Amino acid sequence: MTKNKKFTIPESDSPFLSGILSSIEKRRKSLRYNSWSMSLERVVEVYEEGKLEKLEFKIQPSSHNAWLEASLWEDRFITVNCWERTKQNKWDWYHEGNLLPLFEPKSVIEAIENTRNGFKLMGDRSEPNFSSIWGSMLASGLKLV
Repeated sequence: MTKNKKFTIPESDSPFLSGILSSIEKRRKSLRYNSWSMSLERVVEVYEEGKLEKLEFKIQPSSHNAWLEASLWEDRFITVNCWERTKQNKWDWYHEGNLLPLFEPKSVIEAIENTRNGFKLMGDRSEPNFSSIWGSMLASGLKLV
């Protein structure tokens, strides 16, 4: 991908995803300025019971081999996957859950920006900790102990 690739924002029928798209539109310059490349795709998955719409948002924070990928479903389910592969660092981070009702779409885009900015702060640390950003926003369900 090249840095100057045109970034288009699709439309959505879902109120939640429309809010996400509106927030991306408002933060477009900041998102593009601090990213090497970005892509946003609307995907409709058809099941026997119906269909589900989601957005796939991918950001390359810098020119090296690192990515932030977020899948945002119309039912407020979100997955966030980050990874980096350099000579010094090799790490992966993944989090998923339902967005809690008290958080609005604007909060999701702020969290994505904060996560992207966290790549710059990684330095020589071998393990990322983006849970401080996403842990309070996403309900992950019960975990076995």
